Amino acid sequence: MATATAQALRVGGLVGALLIVLGVGAYAGTDFAHATALIPTVFGVVFVALALGGTHLAREREATYALGGISALGILGSARAVPDLIALASGEGVDSIVGVASQGAMIGLSMVVLVAVVWSVLEAS
Repeated sequence: MATATAQALRVGGLVGALLIVLGVGAYAGTDFAHATALIPTVFGVVFVALALGGTHLAREREATYALGGISALGILGSARAVPDLIALASGEGVDSIVGVASQGAMIGLSMVVLVAVVWSVLEAS
């Protein structure tokens, strides 16, 4: 059975791949007009790089901590969309549904990685 750290890296790599797809999809959803829609893609590339690098360079612990930090940045950076998410969920209009949905997905996916990292740190102690 894999260690909790290795599992956190796998989760980070998988979420990274999903963030890459999310960012490209959001960019396409804005008719290629808003480059900021690619921000999840940048986070996704970093997640995948940390997951692969940590595994192949035998630096799992450091890569896991970095994943946790980047995940926290992803959550905090997208947190400004929470009021728009609430408005969208209650049926109110928002400026950009694609932007709000993308930021909401970024929060959720980053939380998944952060929980996996916290769990791996707790398991290791």
